[in-house]
Parts: sequence; C-alpha cells; structure tokens
Amino acid sequence: KVTINYISETVTPELTDDFVSQNLTASYGWSTVEEMRSKITEDLENKSIYNFIQNYLVENSTVTSTPESMISYQERSLLAYYQDYADMYGMSLGDFLVNFVGIESAEQLVASYSEENLKQANYYLIMQAIAEDLKLSVSTEDVSAYFVKFMNTNDYSSYETNYGLPYLKQIVLFQAVLDHIAGNAIFE
Repeated sequence: KVTINYISETVTPELTDDFVSQNLTASYGWSTVEEMRSKITEDLENKSIYNFIQNYLVENSTVTSTPESMISYQERSLLAYYQDYADMYGMSLGDFLVNFVGIESAEQLVASYSEENLKQANYYLIMQAIAEDLKLSVSTEDVSAYFVKFMNTNDYSSYETNYGLPYLKQIVLFQAVLDHIAGNAIFE
C-alpha cells in the first residue's frame, strides 16, 4: 500500500528577455538575455584571470620567513570556522569534528591544514609586499565602493561587526593589487 501526497512537476522556463527582465534585473541588473550572457562570460573570464594571477604570485614568489603570528592567526580562523558550524548544530567542536569531518581532535584538524595555512599566510605577505611596493592604500570610501561593486550594497556594517574594519580594508587592498596587476597585464 502506497500513499502519494502530491506530485510535483518542474517546468524549466524559456530563457527570454522578458524572463531575464522579470527575474534577474533586481538581483543582477540584467534586462536582456544578451546582456546576461555577456556579463556571465565577462565574469568567468575575470575570475580565470584573477585565479591565474593569484596562483602565479604564490608559485613564483619566495617568502623567506613567515611570522608565527600569521600561522597562529590562520589556525585560529580555521578553528573558528569549524566552531561556527558546530554551534549551528548545537555540538561541541570535538563532537562535530569526529561526526562530520572524520577528524579526532582540533589539534589533528590544525595539523591537517598546516600546509594550507602556511600557503595562505604567505599569500597575505606577498600581497602586502606588492601593495607596499605599488604604494597602494585603501580608505573607508574604498571599502564602501567594494561592497557596492561586489555585494550590491553600501551597508557593510554587519561585515565590519563580524570581521573588523582592518580586515575589510585588507580584503579591499588585496583586490586593488589584483586589479592593478590585471589592468597592466599583457594578454597574448
């Protein structure tokens, strides 16, 4: 004996200018299919360029020493990330790691990420060195412009509360470095 509560049929709408205008203008600003496709293509190209630049910088730069404080920061950030998930499930960090990540302890988690933490800390050092060499700096106005461009909002107060303005400025500074490099790159 089987009881069927309901049957649902999904209908994929036709991609038309009307569909884009009605469903995507508010979120993305697109009003036509051509505009949507063009922007998606541009975004994918930019993402590929920026990923290439980031990988190139890491692979072709030498960091002679990484301050222990930066490694420690990466470790604390990693633990805070998993602690947030554990809190969301109402679990202790240890129980969450065992049940969802398959790792026995926070120490084992940190050890398993040691190479990635070092790589991330070195990336921050590389980006900071480039910013200093280019004499780049950012202001709160730059942070606001970043949030308008990338998050479609000029209210970044919740991010500032969660992460702090210095961290947000660092993100914007690193974006400025990548923008500078991409803007001056010669593509063949």
